[in-house]
Amino acid sequence: MICTSIASMNFQEVKDLLAVCEMVELRIDSLDFSDSQLEELIRGSKASIVSTCRPGNKRTEAERVLLLCKTVEWGASWVDIEIECPSESKQAVRLAAHQKAELIISYHDYLRTPVRIELESIVQQCFDEGADVAKVACTVNSHKDAARILGLYSHFTGIVALGMGDLGKVTRISAPLLGAPFTFAAPDDGQKTAPGQLTTTELRELYAILEKAK
Repeated sequence: MICTSIASMNFQEVKDLLAVCEMVELRIDSLDFSDSQLEELIRGSKASIVSTCRPGNKRTEAERVLLLCKTVEWGASWVDIEIECPSESKQAVRLAAHQKAELIISYHDYLRTPVRIELESIVQQCFDEGADVAKVACTVNSHKDAARILGLYSHFTGIVALGMGDLGKVTRISAPLLGAPFTFAAPDDGQKTAPGQLTTTELRELYAILEKAK
């Protein structure tokens, strides 16, 4: 499944995308919407919604966590929280998600790809802390980095392991083929939320070619 990650769009643009996408990540930290607008989008969406609000925006940690919990009540299918955030934040979101949404615990490294044993430890920690899906996104500086990320699929199920940067594109294409429940893409005419993202149309075309080649 392709998850279109949305940031820096206006309300109508997001509403239009929700009408044509199968799955959408709302990057709430990069969307200048009120809570009532977010509720309207999520409740009215036929697309499966991933609710994400990265720290460091105008919201306090408590406000951010409360908003993530609200999105579950509004109907988000998935909610993402970072592995490094306070344990009480993860606990609150985990309780909100229980039996209502899938919990994604995510790890990001914007400089490098850790060694294999470290990557495996990170994924295991995500699951130990209650993740339904462990997401790992690391900057890929070599083909060996990309191979290390893809190697996680032979050890774990229920993961989304992706490489950031041009050398990481192969991991984004391969993820669903190796067992990931989804991979992330950018809107066709929107802002990328991570370096190396392909657009939704590019991925659809690639998967169509691969399907025909079977």
